[in-house]
Amino acid sequence: MLEQLLQTMATSDGPTAVRDMAGRLGVSAELVEQMIEQLVRLGYFEEVAPSCDAGSCRGCAQAGACTLRPQVRLWAVTEKGRRHSANGSKGHA
Repeated sequence: MLEQLLQTMATSDGPTAVRDMAGRLGVSAELVEQMIEQLVRLGYFEEVAPSCDAGSCRGCAQAGACTLRPQVRLWAVTEKGRRHSANGSKGHA
């Protein structure tokens, strides 16, 4: 399931909220939060500060919700996570 989350995020359009990841995977937000904790420890995920400066929200899945829910935590795949994802999970996450 960690590999599936990593692959899903590696091909996403940008930082994503837990709720959106859970919806894509068809699992609970609580399970996604636990998986994120592990992926952060492995260096594959990082929290991204929401920033709508200079039009950076165009690729953000939360662009429409930012003004309504500024407390949303966004997550993104790190360069290490992208390399792992591109290698096709030779070393399991």
